Amino acid sequence: MTVSQIELGISPLSTTEMEQALAALCRAWHQPAWINRQACGDAWLLAIRHEAELRPGESPLWFSERIAAALWQAVGRYVRITLALSTQESDIQLTLNESDYQRILRDFRLSPTVR
Repeated sequence: MTVSQIELGISPLSTTEMEQALAALCRAWHQPAWINRQACGDAWLLAIRHEAELRPGESPLWFSERIAAALWQAVGRYVRITLALSTQESDIQLTLNESDYQRILRDFRLSPTVR
């Protein structure tokens, strides 16, 4: 299996939503190795870095959509997600916007948990 380096940025979040997002990441993926909480006025930016293997047969795009769905379901609303994923084979960088939110949650809406 190939190890992936993953960086996530999630914002804007309230203090409660930040903890909900972290809990969702742990359930759907792993406890991140590096977490930075940065205040931006009344909101928070959550920055995460972690190195891990993707699931067997899981593409980087599927991984990003699965993690986005887990975060959005946990927070209960749209938040902007940026993701950078590097493997030996490829590098992807995504910014998931509100149109992605609607499309991805439509695909994952019947999943009680996104694992």
